Amino acid sequence: MTAKQKIKILFVDDELERWETLIASKLSSKGMLVLGESKGTKTLSWLERDPSIDIVLLDLTFENQPKDGKDILEEIKRRFPNMPVIIFTGDDRISSAVECVKRGAFDYFTKVPLDFEKLAIAIKNAVEDAKKSRINEYLRAELEEKTQFDVIVGKSPAIQAIFEQIRNVARTDTTVLIMGESGTGKELAAKAIHANSNRREKPLVVVNCCAIPRELMESELFGHERGAFTNAIRQRKGKFELANGGTIFLDEVGDLEMSLQVKLLRVLQERCFERVGGNETIQVDVRIIAATNRNLFQSVKEHEFREDLYYRLNVFPIMMPPLRTHKEDIPLLVEHCIRKFNAKLNRKVEEIDEEALQLLTEYDWPGNVRELENVIERAFVLSWESGRVLNPFHFPALRAIPQKKLSITETALIQDFYSQICAGKKTLNDVPREYQPEIIKIVLEKEKGYARSAAKVLGVTYGAFRRKLSDWDISSLDFRNSK
Repeated sequence: MTAKQKIKILFVDDELERWETLIASKLSSKGMLVLGESKGTKTLSWLERDPSIDIVLLDLTFENQPKDGKDILEEIKRRFPNMPVIIFTGDDRISSAVECVKRGAFDYFTKVPLDFEKLAIAIKNAVEDAKKSRINEYLRAELEEKTQFDVIVGKSPAIQAIFEQIRNVARTDTTVLIMGESGTGKELAAKAIHANSNRREKPLVVVNCCAIPRELMESELFGHERGAFTNAIRQRKGKFELANGGTIFLDEVGDLEMSLQVKLLRVLQERCFERVGGNETIQVDVRIIAATNRNLFQSVKEHEFREDLYYRLNVFPIMMPPLRTHKEDIPLLVEHCIRKFNAKLNRKVEEIDEEALQLLTEYDWPGNVRELENVIERAFVLSWESGRVLNPFHFPALRAIPQKKLSITETALIQDFYSQICAGKKTLNDVPREYQPEIIKIVLEKEKGYARSAAKVLGVTYGAFRRKLSDWDISSLDFRNSK
């Protein structure tokens, strides 16, 4: 077992000189590291200062000190509820053991006689149980949120209005068009509608219309028969057929080619289609939710999107607000991210300090909530050795880049450039230099941080793209966990 894998124990005992050497020598052979402290009142300071401590081995009696072990145990469980504590004491009364366990102690060991094998096993079990408890606590909270709004976080009027729209439309089978910038949570809104609908027990099938090659899109949506084209060696069901009885979510629907828009219009009108290469008409019972970051009404005017399809999709529109318009939700979003990444990365970060939070609220977040999540996760990585509180030094990119507020017109222009790039009509080199960082971030988020894929989408060589990243101090690794 390596040093990084060792279980770190805080041993708190007023007779430290008597016991520390023995405890440390016995437990070190079991892959454990022991830190000693003789003053019980310093226990919380240790835990606040060193987030890598896994467990506390606590004496029950502290001579000539203001607090005894039971008081300290209560303080630990109140301040650090997931921190396991094992009582290690000379008091062998059963009543004391029972009382300590009731107050939250994982186990109770008497000093004489002491079975180090059993103590080591108890320590390992306690640390493992604490880890599982943290993960389960996060998963349980996330599941409760997902039942409602699939981790859409916020108390601002803008987000509360979204909740109300979701509640109203979820109980129906009405077609929904979700609009908004990249990273605002359009897919989360679609999932929330499905989760709160009568179709929740049936599948939700997600289709990213921008990510699937055009020549494969028809087969993806409607399936194909054996022999319909080269390599079609067997019949394959399409996304609409797989979603039968449930919901299909068409993300980036504005990027569909005109020929497919006609076929989609028929499905919306008649709920039927034929597989590629087939003659059988297939009927489906499916609820359709679509999303786009494009201005579809403008696309209709420019003859890039069918007007009849637009009105068929736009029965119940939902506009997801960009994060810069509801910055009052950033503290809640940060709190949610801390819980999420504590569980994911097995960390014990407790909060973000005021200066760092101000840094986050001053930034305009062109990548919206998704970008915020990426920045918080990066801060977790940078803060690994420095404690339980995130501070401005954990957000170097935000400290280094001058904050520039984008106007509504500029934001719309950036989204339009992005849509045209996805449609193959423009490349990154066609985008004005001042807007290139935002475009790069949006594409990196879509491509989950893979620079080669992003370069291909942007229509530039990999080498040229890497130079762009360097010019703008953007790290593709920051986007590796984009969803």
